[in-house]
Amino acid sequence: MALFEITSRFAAELGLEPPEADGTLAFTLDEDLELEICPVSPEGDFVLSAPVCALPDVGRAQLYETVLAASLYGHETGGAAIGVDLNHRDLVLWRGFSESAVSEASFAEDFARFVAALRRWRAWAARGFDAPASSIAERPPSSEWTV
Repeated sequence: MALFEITSRFAAELGLEPPEADGTLAFTLDEDLELEICPVSPEGDFVLSAPVCALPDVGRAQLYETVLAASLYGHETGGAAIGVDLNHRDLVLWRGFSESAVSEASFAEDFARFVAALRRWRAWAARGFDAPASSIAERPPSSEWTV
């Protein structure tokens, strides 16, 4: 499914302005979550991304160690990944997609999982990353993991 088609339907469902011609859609959800869906390659790859928190001036190495450990294999991120946006000096949650492998239904499910993970990470960041983003009990048994 083409990115423009996905973001157009998505924007209509959420009552948002239509996406840009290339399919880019930037919006705020629940007044505090800034999200963006945008193309990243001519082959139809696109990302859903959102800032988690600003990078601290002090303790950045510890922050990197903590969030990298928590995001290993996507257990704490709902299948998304953590990155650093040096232009905005933010820790960012992001998830990649391919037009050839996504449907409207699968994108809606992945979006809901992404927003839930984003809320957990933002709450965790507000507490200073003092404990794991979620408990180990919330993880699925290994027989349910997908690759």
